[in-house]
Amino acid sequence: MLHVFVRQNTEPTTLKGCKCKSKCGAHDGILFRCDWCYTENGCGVSSMIPPFPKYDYCHYLSNGNYEKQTWQTKSRSLWRKLAENNTRGDFPKPEYLLVESVQTSFDNQWDHLPHGRKKVLHGVGSVCRVRLQISIDSPYTGILAAGETTEGLIRMGSAIKFKPDGIVPGNSFKFMRTGVHSANLLTLHKVSSKGLGWDHFINQSTHVNQVENFKQWVGGQKFNQATNCINKLGLSDLCMWSQNGTKAATPIFPWIIHLEPGNIHFPANIPVTVDELMKEYSGIPEGSLIYTLHAKASPKAELKQFGVVETMSSCQTSQYGDKNLFFRHQRIEEDFALRPEWLNEIDEDEKPCDPGPASTQVSVQQCASRDVR
Repeated sequence: MLHVFVRQNTEPTTLKGCKCKSKCGAHDGILFRCDWCYTENGCGVSSMIPPFPKYDYCHYLSNGNYEKQTWQTKSRSLWRKLAENNTRGDFPKPEYLLVESVQTSFDNQWDHLPHGRKKVLHGVGSVCRVRLQISIDSPYTGILAAGETTEGLIRMGSAIKFKPDGIVPGNSFKFMRTGVHSANLLTLHKVSSKGLGWDHFINQSTHVNQVENFKQWVGGQKFNQATNCINKLGLSDLCMWSQNGTKAATPIFPWIIHLEPGNIHFPANIPVTVDELMKEYSGIPEGSLIYTLHAKASPKAELKQFGVVETMSSCQTSQYGDKNLFFRHQRIEEDFALRPEWLNEIDEDEKPCDPGPASTQVSVQQCASRDVR
């Protein structure tokens, strides 16, 4: 029987179920907080600006027929797209960060960016296939369950355009899952306007605690439009389903994941160009142990190793990876909703984080509730 691959959605829907007749994007009326579009056939809300066109807020919802496919099918399709064109992109102007909705980074359910959206941070990277080997004593579920071997990809690069003193290393992982959306894991060493040397392989984490004036950093203020904890990402979705689509009866997930470098390092004190750094990534041998995985089971717990990350292919630049590939960020408020006791365990030195009540509204509904157009 011929199997027909079902593609993921590329057309957004809206809060009121309208059809967009313009591309989705943010606007200054609500400080570029939310994506919206002009809509067709009188659907939506009337603008207060003459000639009073109809508009609505954008949803980026995945379609069930795409998600129900096996992880192998979705992974093969994604890797083909990544391998089609090995020329790299470039770093967009940083001011684009101010005029895009950061909520889309948390709420887009696609594995690709919405049309017209730019990858302002992590604009240039190298992608390779990886294998996650989880130890048999892991206490977690889903992708991080004891003894699990999970295949996916990693995209490595600098969070910002190269500085005279180096790069700001960051990683994004994606693991396709059968029957449900992909699992995503994002790590960073720190948020910094300065370079951190030229070795990508330094410690990284899902929490960024070593931050100079985080809330004063304009990017930090922008991220505050989407989450009350701008320096932490949630991990519960990673542990909700295994790669074969088995849902955990009771998801058990860590408070934080910490990556420590494995057997690969780049020269830390020798400046390189973007292309020279991409060549360093492409020189990583297949089968390399690039990271060991460590986690805290709760805010007060000890950091314990629970797995390793190994490459399954060479690493390569990718036009699709730089222009289209998307990794969803998870609000840690979603973790707090499942582990409310953690709210009382956060140390002062782990601020800035003002957890507040975990919202049950999706962001597009919050946009509509504060509409000022």
